[in-house]
Amino acid sequence: MLLEPVRCSFCARTEDEVNQMIPGPDVRICDECVRAYSRLVSGRGASSLPKLGLQCSFCSKSQRQVSSLLAESDVCICGDCLALCLQLVG
Repeated sequence: MLLEPVRCSFCARTEDEVNQMIPGPDVRICDECVRAYSRLVSGRGASSLPKLGLQCSFCSKSQRQVSSLLAESDVCICGDCLALCLQLVG
């Protein structure tokens, strides 16, 4: 039985294509997305998403409970979780 490769939930890169993969509950983010999203957040501050009811895929905080929330397809990451991930990737 072949196992599916572990992929980043945000960009779909496999763990072989990146330096580090950070797991969450049923979600993963790679070091490249962490760095890219960190630059995006720092460049524009808090994001406001038109869709209500979104929540962070890592900590489950709602859009109203966080200062920023980035969404990519069906996954989201809040600024707090993004900051923690950035510390992990260095």
